[in-house]
Amino acid sequence: MTFIKTFGFVEINRATKVQELYAQQYQTKNALMTDSRASIDTSLGSMSDVSLTPAILSKSMVVKACYSTASSTHVQNLKSNIREKNELLRKQSEDADIIDLWDIPTKIDLQSKETVLQSLPDDLVVEQTGDLSDELITLAACCLLPNDVFEIFISEMNDAESNTEILFSKAVLDDYYLGSLILSSIVCAIDNKMELYTKIDSLTKATTVSSKTSSVYDGKIDGHERFKSSMAKLTDDELLKLLLSEKKDEGNNMKATYGITIRLEEKLCLNKLKALCTTQLDCLSEELMMAG
Repeated sequence: MTFIKTFGFVEINRATKVQELYAQQYQTKNALMTDSRASIDTSLGSMSDVSLTPAILSKSMVVKACYSTASSTHVQNLKSNIREKNELLRKQSEDADIIDLWDIPTKIDLQSKETVLQSLPDDLVVEQTGDLSDELITLAACCLLPNDVFEIFISEMNDAESNTEILFSKAVLDDYYLGSLILSSIVCAIDNKMELYTKIDSLTKATTVSSKTSSVYDGKIDGHERFKSSMAKLTDDELLKLLLSEKKDEGNNMKATYGITIRLEEKLCLNKLKALCTTQLDCLSEELMMAG
């Protein structure tokens, strides 16, 4: 039986692919904990020709992540590394290009940047490509740049652009300090978003499974009576795998399959963006070490 996504259902084949792909990513993340040389494979493989459900990062969530990053020890360490590098560069040459530093605003004072902020949507879409949108970069820059530095960036963009819409592009990420701040803030926003995907208790309680499945699923469940409570301990991809193995057409099972598949598709998009941000942060760190 094929379920139409438009009416609240997804194709079983699609759900199976999403489950397998997310499980693969999950296993790779665990490998990273024991092997620093490992890398997360966020390629969508067989799903690359399918339009996955995008994830949403709200404007308020990104703003909160920016100010959380600004007050973190990460920024203090970042500044310390830059000052050390600048001192080394000055010793090598008085004309050396040093890395600019500034104090990040400690209060949410975005009034002077209201014109730019109003042009940004309340919900920022994260597609399966994992690309950093100009809107997401612009929002983070508004939070992390003090007014005087922000005006310098805007002035330079006004000189280069003839249109009235002001958006920061990926080019600003080449600036070590600003790029690191923006990328770290976006990673923080993604982590916060992931925490909102709580266990789907309302769905798991409504689903039905056979006694055979409940007693043998991966050795994690012993007996039908304990099955419902054990479902809450499963990850989303494990729960989806269980539902797909039932091959039942009950309404509750189909709704649960749909809900979990959409969640996993959103998570795949977020993981893709996080991996891109992390890779760019690593590249910036390498460039800082090689500078001078």
